[in-house]
Amino acid sequence: MSEDPVVASLDDCLVRKSDVELLDGPLWLNDRLIGFYFEHIQQSSFGGGNDSKVAFLSPEVSQFLKFVSDDEVEAFVGPLDLQAKEVIATAINNESDPSRPGGSHWSLLICSSQSRKFFHLDSNQGMNETHARATAQKIHRFLKKKERDAGLDLFFDFLYTEVPVAQQTNGYDCGMHVLYNAETSLRHFLIYGGTEGMSGIEKLENDGVIKELRPKVKATILGYKPS
Repeated sequence: MSEDPVVASLDDCLVRKSDVELLDGPLWLNDRLIGFYFEHIQQSSFGGGNDSKVAFLSPEVSQFLKFVSDDEVEAFVGPLDLQAKEVIATAINNESDPSRPGGSHWSLLICSSQSRKFFHLDSNQGMNETHARATAQKIHRFLKKKERDAGLDLFFDFLYTEVPVAQQTNGYDCGMHVLYNAETSLRHFLIYGGTEGMSGIEKLENDGVIKELRPKVKATILGYKPS
């Protein structure tokens, strides 16, 4: 029997015992936990399948997008029908070596088709901006090409903004801030296309909000039994 068994699965996402143990903290979240919880948010709040107006790009796909050429982007995101989505969300990692997984910091990148703009939510302001911009530009060029291929040329110039969000108070909760910001903000982006009138992301009600989120995320993930 495997010493690191699969403990939860959701469609193509799965997590192992060692992944879930990271949620006991104080530890940095890996790409499998973030990708799994993204899929949970997708299905529980926005519906699955191509009919959903929200698309999550897994952390692995986001990482690939930073390093591949524009011609290769289609292979990674083409089947996701991104040009038909109203909101695209992905986790950004600051690893700059394509031969190595990991990195040391996560942040959240959101694209709104309503405002034609990219929004970067970083709990350590400025740390991931270079990586977020690079990923956003890759997605922007892909979407622009899709519109031109469809006989349209309506996509605006590249528009990007850093969104003021609550800042982490330690070196390991960046992934938890990504999950918190995704749950807190995506419906607002879907309805309004931007941050105006949004509450709950610039500051937290108390320092325990993120700490309390860890057991909630763990319980949610373990609610999906392995197939």
